[in-house]
Amino acid sequence: MKGVARPSTLGASTGDHAVLLLLSAIWGGSFPLIRIAVHGLPPLWVAAGRIALGAAALLVLVATTGGRLPRGKRVWARLSFIGISGNLAPFALISWGEQTVPSGEAAILMAMVPLMVVLVAHMRVPDEPLTAGKLAGVALGILGTLVLIGPATLSGLGGHLAGEVAILAATVCYAAATVAARGLPPLPSASISAGVLLTAAPIGLAIAAIVAPPETLAPTLPALGAVAILGLLCTGCCYILYFRLIARAGAGFASMNNYLVPPFGVLYGWIGLGERLQLPAFLAMLLILAGVLVQSWRRKPA
Repeated sequence: MKGVARPSTLGASTGDHAVLLLLSAIWGGSFPLIRIAVHGLPPLWVAAGRIALGAAALLVLVATTGGRLPRGKRVWARLSFIGISGNLAPFALISWGEQTVPSGEAAILMAMVPLMVVLVAHMRVPDEPLTAGKLAGVALGILGTLVLIGPATLSGLGGHLAGEVAILAATVCYAAATVAARGLPPLPSASISAGVLLTAAPIGLAIAAIVAPPETLAPTLPALGAVAILGLLCTGCCYILYFRLIARAGAGFASMNNYLVPPFGVLYGWIGLGERLQLPAFLAMLLILAGVLVQSWRRKPA
């Protein structure tokens, strides 16, 4: 679950910047890994396997640090919503989309998450109005998305519109989960993350088993390896890094990964998968990131 967090007054050290760069580099690698995984496993199994492994890693963290899982039916109800909307649904949508969409394009589209948070928060949170700056940011993001998808795809003459729409739908899911997370009571970050993944894992595994029974699977070794890295590193370990970074440097600083993940995703797709994105893709990335910058800019008080 990623999104734009509220600013914080905590300071960031050189080490914090290094952790932010590392976190963004790992998360950027999730897109080519998904692309590899879906060529050997159904998308739902990629998503469910990733979540289950991430949950296992976080459970180990909670147990070894003396923590405990959240308590209360209302808390677990909200955690369940966040687990489904912020993990299971977007992971499945991205995995399905990347069957046809290059990983670099998927990474660029995911840069829309902060802008989707603005729209969802405007509809659901009374103190999050849609200001002129936010509206301008969303407009730039939409323009960038249209540039990336291209007129040929929009007119039905080619491309992979369905996959791109699925990935855009995933950004809305992330935004809904981010807004819902604001209603959680103050709890240890590792416990929240473990709870979120624990609620999503059994549901994801059950749905995956129904849609594609295990006996029908013929997973390749690269696909299994990609899912293992996605679960243990890109989900479990990255959640640990992310929340520790929030504790040390503040939520606003940690949310800067939204600017860094797309370039890493494009770079990995180029180096690892031989993807060659055209000029419109890079223009789209600049427009979307400019939109994120515009919507997050705040005028300093006189």
